[in-house]
Amino acid sequence: MGTRVIAIDCRPWAASSWLAVAKSCLLPTAYCLLLLLSGCNTDGPDESSSANTQHTACADWMVAKLKSYGADVIEQRSTVKAYNGKELPLRNIIASFNPMAKARILLLAHYDTRPMADKDSDRPHEPILGANDGGSGVGILLELARHLGGKQHGPGVDLLFTDVEDYGQPSGAMTVDEKSIDTWALGSQYFAKNPHVPGYTARFGILLDMCGAKDARFYREAISMQFAAGIVTKVWRTAESLGYGDRFVQETKYFVGTDDHLPINRAAPDPHHRHHRVQRGHQRLPPELAHPRRRHET
Repeated sequence: MGTRVIAIDCRPWAASSWLAVAKSCLLPTAYCLLLLLSGCNTDGPDESSSANTQHTACADWMVAKLKSYGADVIEQRSTVKAYNGKELPLRNIIASFNPMAKARILLLAHYDTRPMADKDSDRPHEPILGANDGGSGVGILLELARHLGGKQHGPGVDLLFTDVEDYGQPSGAMTVDEKSIDTWALGSQYFAKNPHVPGYTARFGILLDMCGAKDARFYREAISMQFAAGIVTKVWRTAESLGYGDRFVQETKYFVGTDDHLPINRAAPDPHHRHHRVQRGHQRLPPELAHPRRRHET
């Protein structure tokens, strides 16, 4: 794996009016997709069971939709162990457009949602809806897939929909050691160790997570700046040249602690021959990144 990935992430956000938020921020098709995803993609309290029909139905629908757009679809199925020892089924979905092109771009989002609302003091044991968590990123990628289906030139594009991103150690149990970080993003951890194509690499990658907030402002995210500052600069400059400089703010903010881009970045060769591995200790990370921080809507 030799791909550097940045995150486009907007937080904090108010979850009370997510329908209005999504409708005002997303393209109409992406908004409709988000509604569908939010309705079918609520992980049950026992995600270890393969009988989680909502999650399975969501993945089945996504695979069929991606194939209808002309993508070559590969599924990664396995079993991973959660922070509490529970065995969870894993189903990553990779949709490739122009698969024969050597130059490739990786775009990713997670399609699972958190089975417990541990940030909610009133209903902490209920699953979250996930509309502006994985749902917003997945809706955008599915809309991009619809357009990529008619594209006959340019670099190849791989859309990675990761599973079991959001089953990490609850915030009340989080510690500052590396083990709590590594309980998150299990789907992207699996992909980083088992790419769908041997020796896979992309020119760059972009992660979309929590990107549907009303009047969103996207700041340069700290992990992205650590691993791929040059890519961040290019993306933010491109946004400015297109007239979106007020949305893509030239300021580093929001230390997310961990997300799907971290395992992939950690698997990429370091051009300076240094090893950025959280499991070796936090002395290589900025202090802010040593403490996992997750925000979830009610």
